[in-house]
Amino acid sequence: MGKAKGQRSANTPRITGIDRLTLASLRRRPSQQRGVQRIVDVLDAFERLLQRKRCEEITMDDLSRTAGIQIGSLYHFFPDITSVILTVLERALADETSVFDVRPGDAKLGFVGYIDAIERRMTSVWRRHGSLMAVFFAYQRHPLIWSITRQQRERTATLVAAKLQQLAPSLDAARARELGRMVGVVMAVLIDNLEFLPEPERRGLREETQLLLCRHVAAEGVPVGRGDRAPARRPARSARVSRAARAARS
Repeated sequence: MGKAKGQRSANTPRITGIDRLTLASLRRRPSQQRGVQRIVDVLDAFERLLQRKRCEEITMDDLSRTAGIQIGSLYHFFPDITSVILTVLERALADETSVFDVRPGDAKLGFVGYIDAIERRMTSVWRRHGSLMAVFFAYQRHPLIWSITRQQRERTATLVAAKLQQLAPSLDAARARELGRMVGVVMAVLIDNLEFLPEPERRGLREETQLLLCRHVAAEGVPVGRGDRAPARRPARSARVSRAARAARS
């Protein structure tokens, strides 16, 4: 049975962020708020279904029932299940990139405080979208997801560069973007790996990553730490974090 007009389930969040998406895989873009809500309902339904089914087992009928919309309304926007997967991944990636948006109080943070805040925000995003991790790895080379990922990395680089230049006004803009790109990639690798580590190893990887980033930005004259002091010891770089730093520079 379809939902009454304007009705929302208890599990449906407020409609936010849809305007940030390209919605390139949809059959058509919504022209009314009701259409936007249906798209959000479908994306939320897909993530709920992933908690009890494998991605390849989810059907359009499953989505119709779980989202509480008619199958015709589902196909009105989504031509197939792949378009749903691509759109839900785009939303998660947009949520991840939004953690770098300037928040109240960010201007007062030193570099370490800023990195800590980014990690908390990214962790919160992937707790909400945790069921998508395996799906993202399966689709990350899809042309649409690859294009969106590259665009959002550049946006992240711009936002982080602005923070670095706030901390070090004399920092060259091009170098600030290069550092911003590295920070974004390394933080993404950190979050990916924290998911699979026990707590003692998580703490060690956090410290190692923070020290690695501090060393890189401090070499460019950016003050680091909450007290604007460089870390006293040099990080023992793990292969995972080192590869991420090299990839960001390439």
